[in-house]
Amino acid sequence: MNKKAELFKAYLEENKITCFTMQEINDERGSVVFRSTISVEGQQLPTIVILDNSFISTVRVFVAANAVREENEKTLLQMINKMNAQQKIMKHYFAEDGSLVIDYTQTSKAEELDAQLMMFVILEVIVKHLEAQYKEIMKQVWA
Repeated sequence: MNKKAELFKAYLEENKITCFTMQEINDERGSVVFRSTISVEGQQLPTIVILDNSFISTVRVFVAANAVREENEKTLLQMINKMNAQQKIMKHYFAEDGSLVIDYTQTSKAEELDAQLMMFVILEVIVKHLEAQYKEIMKQVWA
């Protein structure tokens, strides 16, 4: 297991945070994925923390599956572009299948991780952002 994953796992254990499951990917980067969900507007949004041997750590939230359709593409792209311009620490994008995803990336040395900051970002920044934006996002997805 890579050092960042070890630090994150230790932080979760020390703080008795049990909502994550861990999966070692065994790829060339030594990736480890911690899976959980966050609750927004009564919905459980899949959330993963991706830690590997690089200088980047990622929190990824899957906001809406297959969100983009021909009818809503222009409006959604404009809305996401506006959110990306306002949000400097996280970026919204559409995956190849049209699902809406939010990524937060944190940089550090490959063997370092601020797990407390990572959890703060998940619980405070991302959740608060989604609580403020989720209804409008889904209104456009369903349009």
